[in-house]
Amino acid sequence: VACSKRLTHRKAVLCHSFSENSGLVEGLAEKWLREKAKELDRNPDDRLRALKLLEECLVGLEFDPDHAHELMSPWHEVHNLRSILKGHASGTKPSELEREARTAHRNLVGHFRHICSECDSSLETIISAFRDSPQDG
Repeated sequence: VACSKRLTHRKAVLCHSFSENSGLVEGLAEKWLREKAKELDRNPDDRLRALKLLEECLVGLEFDPDHAHELMSPWHEVHNLRSILKGHASGTKPSELEREARTAHRNLVGHFRHICSECDSSLETIISAFRDSPQDG
């Protein structure tokens, strides 16, 4: 039950963070992820940031690299949308993304819910993988 409450809280934090455009993605502890990846016999490039480090950890936890990449794809989508929609893209890209979101999900709320659902599903798998992994010390 306590784990379920934590997971529900994490889901709420995720959706709140996404809705505030602050992005939970930027709140991941890169130092810890880098150390964990090394502990899992991965040798991450020094240039890798949080999302790719988390993907490296998943591979270290014996996920197939393609599956690890697939699990991280909703997070990359959130990160990329945030970057583009916060003014880092020029031209018509933001309007194209909005049009695509409306076409695929009827409206922006539907798109938001879809992305939250994808991140939620991914997060459950990631939490489970770390929770079920052998702990050192």
